[in-house]
Amino acid sequence: SGVARHDASGNPTRYDYTIFDMRERRVYEDELRTAQKHADELAAIVRSSPNAILRVDDAGLIRSWNHSAERLFGHTGKDVMGRAVLDIVHFADHPDWFTHAVEICRTEPEAVLEPSGAHGHDFEITVVPIESDDLADPSRSYSVILRDISQRRKVERRLQVAMGEMKHRVKNTLAVVSGIARQSLPSELRDEFIGRLHALSRAHDVLTDEGVKGADLRDLLALTAEEAGGPTRFRVSGPSVPLSAAQASSLSMALHELTTNALKYGALSERGGYVQVDFDHGVASPGRVRLVWQERDGPSVTPPQHHGFGSKMINRVLAVDIDAQVEFDYRPDGIVCAISFDA
Repeated sequence: SGVARHDASGNPTRYDYTIFDMRERRVYEDELRTAQKHADELAAIVRSSPNAILRVDDAGLIRSWNHSAERLFGHTGKDVMGRAVLDIVHFADHPDWFTHAVEICRTEPEAVLEPSGAHGHDFEITVVPIESDDLADPSRSYSVILRDISQRRKVERRLQVAMGEMKHRVKNTLAVVSGIARQSLPSELRDEFIGRLHALSRAHDVLTDEGVKGADLRDLLALTAEEAGGPTRFRVSGPSVPLSAAQASSLSMALHELTTNALKYGALSERGGYVQVDFDHGVASPGRVRLVWQERDGPSVTPPQHHGFGSKMINRVLAVDIDAQVEFDYRPDGIVCAISFDA
């Protein structure tokens, strides 16, 4: 910065300059401009968001209220500022939704609720704690995002109706096929064929109960345990493994064949025999599922001279439908079947 010195007549006689080192200030100013830019971008996102976005303090009072909140609830930010959020945003089926969300946030990073509002609207509410940077006021506030999911809920309800109708029709079709089999097939083939139909029917029940995306391996094994005689005779150890619809159907058929064979000739044919099923996900290689079926305390096993329809079907169905690797080991103390596939 410079200052000019003048004589009595006003003519400049000297110029004094002071030079400051402002490198630290420049860094601070650059950081301030960057922070302001980010704040402006964030404010623009909040203003233009189709979701209602609020900031609510620890006492449950509204501290900020965006345009979409005005549109959804019919109150301006000026009208609601400092008022209790439960008085402005209320749901008949969740009257204490904010209090409940705060309790969840004491142990979880966020709380997600799905209450129903007035006039048939459904909402998804996400509540996230905002920690204060002010050491003098360490109180906590909360970011509250309300998303109108009414259209999604309508689609889900229509899908549930369609799934119920599909389940009913598939059941009827399988019942017709079962009736035809009872009248047409010889007795030595009839029971096995109908048993396979029932295995498909149970897999279909699991799929429709879980939704169109698929099922869980533990659910299929729980059904197999019922067929095998309960958890004492069918012991399972492994994590949750989501399955596609094709994987669930194919594995259900394979598990039915293994169980039928164990009941007729293997460990489940004797009182003290049982089946141990261990499976893991991503242990041998990422995304790879390995299931090991091992029969124990049953009759002594000898390798078969030829492979029956059941073992052929297991290999064919699992290899073709879900690209699985199947290995049989006919140990004297019990059959071992290892199945590996990509989840």
